[in-house]
Amino acid sequence: MSKTMTGVPQHQRDDLQESMLMTLMEEGFIDDARCAASYARVHHEHKGWGPLKVKAGLMSRGISGRLADGAIRDISDDAWQEMAERLLRRRQSELKSHRDRVVRWLMQRGFPQHMVWSVLDRVESELGGEAVES
Repeated sequence: MSKTMTGVPQHQRDDLQESMLMTLMEEGFIDDARCAASYARVHHEHKGWGPLKVKAGLMSRGISGRLADGAIRDISDDAWQEMAERLLRRRQSELKSHRDRVVRWLMQRGFPQHMVWSVLDRVESELGGEAVES
């Protein structure tokens, strides 16, 4: 049998492709939920993205909102908070002079406003309020 499908009518090729895709999905080789979970984990751990940016990235790749939300929920709220705090601490030297810029930066990374303010309050209280001025 030839490796190419030249000479086979287009509708038969389409039917074969559809059949192969269905088989791969039924066998679990193609799984949007697993793909979404992996994407969320990698972009959270390695790129420092927040849940909003992860969801936007998933949806831009054709993943449904339901699956995107599930992938985001797989990562604990504490893990999202820890990442936001780790990122904020990297830029804590800028808090005194450029607080608004740091806040916007965290929001652009996809962290919701309530999370940004919570982490900011915690870090500033540890710094003794010295970084509170804008």
